[in-house]
Amino acid sequence: MATKTLTMSPADLLNYRNDLVRTGKFLPLGRMRTIAVGPCASYTPPPNDPIINGWGPQPQRTAKGRLIDLSGQWLPIGQAEDKSMILCTAPLRRADGYVGLPDLVDPLWRAADFTEEEAMNPDCDANCRKQWDIVDGKRKPHVHIELRKGKDNPRLIPQRLEDRTNDKLAGTNFLVFQPVERITYQPEELKAGERSFKPAEWKIVFSSDLSGTHCAFLVDQQTGECHFFGGIPIFGGDTRG
Repeated sequence: MATKTLTMSPADLLNYRNDLVRTGKFLPLGRMRTIAVGPCASYTPPPNDPIINGWGPQPQRTAKGRLIDLSGQWLPIGQAEDKSMILCTAPLRRADGYVGLPDLVDPLWRAADFTEEEAMNPDCDANCRKQWDIVDGKRKPHVHIELRKGKDNPRLIPQRLEDRTNDKLAGTNFLVFQPVERITYQPEELKAGERSFKPAEWKIVFSSDLSGTHCAFLVDQQTGECHFFGGIPIFGGDTRG
């Protein structure tokens, strides 16, 4: 395996990172949930996006900017044994196998109101065995009203990589998300010989490196291979702290 040096090209460094993951020479950290990407002069957000720019009746309450949310599609991460770099130890793929991000709940979605019949029978479902209702102190046969299927299923919005990237790495399939300001993850722990995850969510903040380069998150559109490149990771502990 190649040895990391100051003279390695960006391509060499990516290959070096891949070798660390492939050979298992890294320290597991946990599973990542969010990547906060800061403002960038070369980035133009899509118009009328309820997630990125909070388009809607109350934009100040729903805008998340370029936050990449991996909820339900947690991405495992680790660090090099010398603790010099954060590694993504699996490709970025959706549950359907395609490269991409999970859909998000539309912040403007609200569940439909109950109909009058549903409001009178909130406990009805497909297994309802109720025979009688008490109405005005009198017993009356129960009329089975099943709640509408899907009434409470939230409306989803695609979370597209293309809507959040500010560049593409020349000569490659890598989309660039820069500057990465921080990530949050659920730490992995080993108990009684079994791996589990702590209930708390921890953070890693990135500062620029000695050359002034900010951390970038790279994602290969074709394979889902992904990397954190540049910057200096600073472990910040529990996000509640």
